[in-house]
Amino acid sequence: VEDPRTLRAQVDLAIARRLSGELDEALELGQDAHSRYLRLRGINHPDTLAAAMCLANLWRMTGELAGALELAEDTDMRYAQAYGADHPYKHGCTSNVALLYRLMGDPARARSMNESALNALEARLGRNHHYTLAAATNLASDLAALGEAKNATRLGRGTLRRYRSLLGEEHPSTLACASNLVLDLRAEHETEDAEELAEHTFTGYLRALGREHSYTGAAGEGRRLVADFDPPLL
Repeated sequence: VEDPRTLRAQVDLAIARRLSGELDEALELGQDAHSRYLRLRGINHPDTLAAAMCLANLWRMTGELAGALELAEDTDMRYAQAYGADHPYKHGCTSNVALLYRLMGDPARARSMNESALNALEARLGRNHHYTLAAATNLASDLAALGEAKNATRLGRGTLRRYRSLLGEEHPSTLACASNLVLDLRAEHETEDAEELAEHTFTGYLRALGREHSYTGAAGEGRRLVADFDPPLL
C-alpha cells in the first residue's frame, strides 16, 4: 500500500466514497492515506496536503467540525507555502476553510474569506471556471446566513446559469447550486419561481444520483448544500 500510485488511488477512492454518501468507508480510507503520506512524504508535500484536505472534508461531513477547521486552516497555510499565495488550489482550500467557519456560526468571517477567494479565482481562471463557481456557491450561502437573501438570490441565479452552461443541468454541482437558490428564492417570497426550480432540481437529483443519495435527501428536505474543494494530486 506504500506505492505512490496506490496511495493516490486510495485518496481518489475516499473522495468518491464521500461523494457517494459512504462516509464510514471514506473516512477509514482518508485517515489511513493521510497517515501514510505523513510518514512517507512529510507534512508539506503536495500529496500529503491533498490527503489532508480530503480528510478535513471527511471530518466536516461526519460532524468533526472543530478538527476539520484546525486541519483545513493548517493545510490552507501550507498550500500557500507550497504553491504560492495566489495559486488556484490555495484559493480553493480557503473556500473550504470559509465553509467551516459558516457551519461553526461565523458567517461574516466566511463571507470575507469567500469574497477574497472568489475575486482571486475570477482573476486567475475567469468567472466560468468550476473552482470559481464553487466559491460563488459558498458565498451565496454566507450571504443567506447573514440575512442578505436578495444578494444571495442574485449571486445564485448568475452562478446557476454559468454552471448549467459549463457542466449541464444535472451535474451534482449544478444541482447543489439550484437547490440552495430554491431556499433563497423562498426567503425572498418568490414562491412560484422557487417551487418550479425545486421540482426541476429534485427530479434532476433523482435521475443523476437516485432517491437514496444524501444530496437528494438534503434537497428534498430543504437543507443547504455545499461546494467543497478537493485539491488534485500531482
